Amino acid sequence: MGIGGVVINDDHERVFGVTKGQTAIVVTAGAYSANDIVGGKLVFAVGAGGIVADILLTDAANQSEAYTLHIFDAEPTAIVDNIAYGTTLVIADQMNKIAEISLAAGRYTTDNSLAWARVPNVDLKFHAPNGNLYVYAECLSGPTQGATDDIQISMLIQKN
Repeated sequence: MGIGGVVINDDHERVFGVTKGQTAIVVTAGAYSANDIVGGKLVFAVGAGGIVADILLTDAANQSEAYTLHIFDAEPTAIVDNIAYGTTLVIADQMNKIAEISLAAGRYTTDNSLAWARVPNVDLKFHAPNGNLYVYAECLSGPTQGATDDIQISMLIQKN
């Protein structure tokens, strides 16, 4: 299977030093409010540095929710699932924030009952001292998730 027609092997690695990172997200099967974090802190093992080339969000419930993805290169203060973003972050966390990526509701495509939104050409250069990127997915309007595995996020990483 691949992204954009490029084959990825069983180790999720491609030729030319590109890897696909995906993290499991366990969401609340129920209602969220606007600006809540969906799934808590997400950890992507990406290596020491590289470029985030592409981001893909899939929504099995086909709600096509708008999200802001907050990306950090060092571990931020924990915000649990279904709590408003920014309620527990401290100034030191903001120093480690490297990007905010918007996934607008209008960006989704629907295949059968699955919605997906792709942000191509992200071109986010990063240095991750401990080999991880940390992401919070903030919903902008407050979806109601039907199952705990409705949302998945993956990143295509070009290694240094």
